[in-house]
This record gives sequence, C-alpha cells and structure tokens, in this order.
Amino acid sequence: MKTLHLLRHGATPWNATGQLNSTTDIGLSDRGRQEILAIAPLVQGLALDRVMCSPRRRAQETAQLLALPLPINPDDRLRELDFGCFEGKTPAELAQDLPFQQWYWDANPQVPVSVESFESVADRAQAFLQDMATLPDNTILAIAHGALIRILLCHCVLGMNPHTYRRLRVDNGTLSTLIWDSQGLRLTALNCTSLRSA
Repeated sequence: MKTLHLLRHGATPWNATGQLNSTTDIGLSDRGRQEILAIAPLVQGLALDRVMCSPRRRAQETAQLLALPLPINPDDRLRELDFGCFEGKTPAELAQDLPFQQWYWDANPQVPVSVESFESVADRAQAFLQDMATLPDNTILAIAHGALIRILLCHCVLGMNPHTYRRLRVDNGTLSTLIWDSQGLRLTALNCTSLRSA
C-alpha cells in the first residue's frame, strides 16, 4: 500500500492577518515555526521514503525544521494557486472586492486574467499524484499550501469541482493523508496533528 502525507506549511505573518499569499515569497512566523516543531515528532515517525516540497520559502523552511534524514525534492507543481490581483489583500479589502466575490463564491467562477484558474491547479495536482503513484517509494511526504492541498483533495480524490475547495479546512502545520489500495485512491485523514493506526 502506498501512502502520501500532505503537510501544509507553518503559518506566516500573512496568515495571521488573513492576507492572500501565493507568489510573495515570505517565510514562517514564530507561530509557524512552533507549529512545525510541534508536529515534527509525528512526521519523523512516519518511516518516510521520499520528501517532496513546494519551492516557496515558507514550504522549504517547513521542510528544514522537520529535520528529516532525507533529501528535499522541490516540485513546482506543489506551489500555491496564483491569486494574481488578489495577492496581499486583507479580508476587509476582499469583502469589498466584487471580482473577488464572484471568483471565490460563485458556482460558475469568473476568473480574472491575472488569477490562476482552479482547473489549472487541479491539472498540476493530478499530474503530481500520477507521478507519485508510479514511484517505488511506499511512504511520501509532500509539503505544500492550503488551496493547493484542498483542490487536490476535492478534485483528484473526491471527484468534486475544484472550486469547491473552500468547503474543506486545512490549517497550517496539519497533515492530510491519502492511500492507494485495492479500492484506488482514498482519503484517510484530514487536517490532523495526530494520526491513528488503522
């Protein structure tokens, strides 16, 4: 049985203020570092064979804090959804931004030119999963971002439209787990700071 653990990076200063963050390459906050140090013993006990990681600084710093005895393999497909013109905006600003409201909440989202489509993120998440499924490694850790992980779970695992990712909650410094078994690809844990053996 193959297992993929998805770890959302630790919190950043922008997570604290609610600002959207994709391409702005900021590091972890003190809180974020504490989140990762808190979950590190759990991750270190997963008997990992491979570590994949978004190239963004906040994900790379998360990987380094875990202190795993494995190389960190950057994969650009794990980068966050590109928020484009919404990058850096606060919740108060977004509440008054009609294009954001139409993009984020509408059943048929209108995607501004500068913003990456949900389908684009779903496509690269699917390509990543397909590659992980063909590796000889049995237990893989992928360190990534909130929207990316939720779109991957919604679309690639649960078969939902990728824009429904907002219905899932994935906090900073938490694990979500997938397995490939005789029934295919399945979600066994979501938004966890501890894991129970089956």
